[in-house]
Parts: sequence; C-alpha cells; structure tokens
Amino acid sequence: MKKFASAGLSILVATGVAGIGGNEVQAAEQAQPKTPENSSTEQPAVKGTQTTEQAITEKQQQVTEKQAIVDQKQQVADTAKKEKDTIDQSV
Repeated sequence: MKKFASAGLSILVATGVAGIGGNEVQAAEQAQPKTPENSSTEQPAVKGTQTTEQAITEKQQQVTEKQAIVDQKQQVADTAKKEKDTIDQSV
C-alpha cells in the first residue's frame, strides 16, 4: 500500500495536481498512459464522477468568484474610508 501511495504521489506531483482531496487517486489512475495491457473498451468504474481537470477548473472558478467579491468589498471599504476622511477634514 505504501508503494502505491508513493507512486500515486509521484504522478500527482508530475502532473501538478495537489490538494484536491479525494481526487488524488483518480488523478493517479488517469495519468497512466494506455498500453495494450490496460487499454480496453470497458468504461471506467467511476463513470459519472468528474475528472480531476474538471474539479480543478471548478475550484479555480470558485476562487475567481470569491476574489471578485473580496475586491468589491475592499472597494466599498476604501470608498467609505475616503468619505470618512473627507468628512473629518471638513469638520
């Protein structure tokens, strides 16, 4: 089992996938090149689950959306501070 985990981690590091949680094993399985021994017409057992690339894309979209919200809130805070400073200077 340790050997498999090491091989899986090596593949993950080589493909640049990190910290996705339960998708590490799936990424390791997908990263294997097809050979005559492992290529078949059978569908993978995880049919219906998203690929690691899809999960990464979704996470990146979520991060981008949350960053936009943070930027908006920061802009509102900056505007409020400028208004407060202007009011303080006029008094």
